[in-house]
Amino acid sequence: MSLPFWIQLTLRFRVFDDGIGFRYEYTVPTVDSLLITDELTTFRFHRDGTSWSIPASAETYELLYQQQPISEVETANTPFTFKTADGVYGSIHEAALYDFPEMTLKQIGHYTLKAELAPWPDGIKARKGNHFTTSWRTVHAEGRKSRITGKIMRKGRIKGFVGVKQEKE
Repeated sequence: MSLPFWIQLTLRFRVFDDGIGFRYEYTVPTVDSLLITDELTTFRFHRDGTSWSIPASAETYELLYQQQPISEVETANTPFTFKTADGVYGSIHEAALYDFPEMTLKQIGHYTLKAELAPWPDGIKARKGNHFTTSWRTVHAEGRKSRITGKIMRKGRIKGFVGVKQEKE
């Protein structure tokens, strides 16, 4: 496949005792500006668990939190709080929303939530120059009885949580 432009992508991670943060840093030197139409970040759980969230809305956060299986969540604002079948508690959220749209989550099946960006009225998610950085996407996790994330991350996985994945369509 031949693209008419070159893209430099840096995927920057920060690892903490109780979770991870990551963001995308793009440079596209052959263009002046970009229209962002989608984000393809997904959060996939190994199997169903329990969640506490409010439905996605760019209008209000003043809704009652609903407890439901992860598989039954249609959309959610962040923070999206969960408990896996293995007893790991956690949340998916975002940070440093400087000149980048807020993220909500949308169920796409198989215990997978996709990042959805709040759009402008014309449907475009963001208008950026040829170099931009997204907001941080964060995943926090902790076991019921002790702080287990550091040990789990050293092993390269979080029980019940498969991981964060950037996909191409």
